[in-house]
Amino acid sequence: MNDFPTTRERLLDAAIVLFARSGFKGAPVRQICDRARANPGSVSYHFGGKRQLYRAALRRVADHVSTAVGPIEHESASAEELVLIATRAVCHTLLEDDAAMRLILRDLAEGGEAVAEALAPALRTVFQQLIERVEVAGPASNRQRVTELLLAAMAPPYLLLGAWPVLERALDLTAGERRVLLERLLQASLVPPANLGSS
Repeated sequence: MNDFPTTRERLLDAAIVLFARSGFKGAPVRQICDRARANPGSVSYHFGGKRQLYRAALRRVADHVSTAVGPIEHESASAEELVLIATRAVCHTLLEDDAAMRLILRDLAEGGEAVAEALAPALRTVFQQLIERVEVAGPASNRQRVTELLLAAMAPPYLLLGAWPVLERALDLTAGERRVLLERLLQASLVPPANLGSS
């Protein structure tokens, strides 16, 4: 393993932090290169330009999230448990990487096109794995059930993560309480409605 990051890796690290902080338009190439200790021409050389660097930064975040979820290999788990495992992995990964979370949220606030392009393949893979593991009446109901479970599981914790700066200040919460609240929301979000399992 290389202990010395390449120029490309340093540019990606710097880009994630600065794009998360200032957005695509607010993070000048010069500032990214200064933070990465790289020549300003290195963005064009390694990525082709600022827009491609931005997309590469989002792909790196998506790869990090996808790696955290990994293959879903829990043979005896129910559909709810499988969704909880996958959602917990994503949420805790983003909880540990504040810049990644802010970058995703910032892109979503600006229309979400780049983050959708970066995250959709990874989420589609997880979704397909979950569908294959859920044993209900047939493929159509598998898809509907997993969709409902994922939406129910993902919305509350992502809202907590996204709104945390406001909630932290307004409710006088500590950073330590965020993990506890996140886990409670994950557990509560997967109490299925009465009719969900009967499809």
